[in-house]
Amino acid sequence: MSPRDGYWQQGVRAVDDILAQVEDGVRHLLGTTPVPEARALLIVAALAVLATLWGPVWRAGRVFLTIAHEGGHAAAAVLTRRSVARVRINPDTSGLTQTYGRPHGPGAALVSFAGYPFPAMLGAGLVAAAVSGYGRLWTAVAGLALVVLLWWTRNLYGWLAVSACVVGTALLAWYAPGQILVLALVGIGMFLLAGSLRDLLAERRARRAGHRSSDVSSLGARSRLPAGAWWLAMTGVVALSGWLTWEQLSGLYRLS
Repeated sequence: MSPRDGYWQQGVRAVDDILAQVEDGVRHLLGTTPVPEARALLIVAALAVLATLWGPVWRAGRVFLTIAHEGGHAAAAVLTRRSVARVRINPDTSGLTQTYGRPHGPGAALVSFAGYPFPAMLGAGLVAAAVSGYGRLWTAVAGLALVVLLWWTRNLYGWLAVSACVVGTALLAWYAPGQILVLALVGIGMFLLAGSLRDLLAERRARRAGHRSSDVSSLGARSRLPAGAWWLAMTGVVALSGWLTWEQLSGLYRLS
């Protein structure tokens, strides 16, 4: 056998090894995960909701609400064919997503509307993925979405915060044992759900105090509907997300 044939066979074996590893990885992500007993899920869900009421945990975890909030704006911009210029996540947990496109119309309204309810929608989706057994796959999908958000992020703190989320989702998707992954996703999802409602209540108090810089106030100023109507619509989306999630978790408990 000539040296050239030996190099060829080594190359073929290397490609086969890579393809086998990729196939194993895909099977790992597509495989279903065992769901813990319903009592454990409900306890984790309750603890996550209570965590949004505890000051130290809320201050530490609110940045994840901000990332989801700005991600909602960016996702709505992509869906309405607007261009995302930049995203900022600030240390005080405020954020900014700047998009280019028509300043008025349904697309602009949807981009402004999406921020507040999106964390609740994402939280409901994470819980649904977890209890259906496909949490590993959807955690990986969320990680890829965070990579896209990272590409748009233009400040150092935001880049570090989103990068931490990318690393966290990658570790969960690849290394977490099945039941631990499910419990983690339920906890994260319920924190996002309850935190979304808390943010909306805080927005309402701020608007009553005279602050007019939120998405809700912006929508009220740029449309025929008052800000209060937009707030009720956002709250309705959050409430629907919460109800669907409760139906899933309580349904598992009734079946157990």
